[in-house]
Amino acid sequence: MLRAFGSRNFRLYYIGQAISLIGTSMTQVATSWLVYCLTDSAWLLGLVGFAS
Repeated sequence: MLRAFGSRNFRLYYIGQAISLIGTSMTQVATSWLVYCLTDSAWLLGLVGFAS
């Protein structure tokens, strides 16, 4: 598996996927936080988490 990191294209792909995963996680946290701040409802927070 480590031989794959010798390829520039694979490294770029891997780094891009890592950045994308971080962005997705941040979006999910921000959306959950916004829903809870706006509604003060744990039920709606759970619903939004389930839907996402």
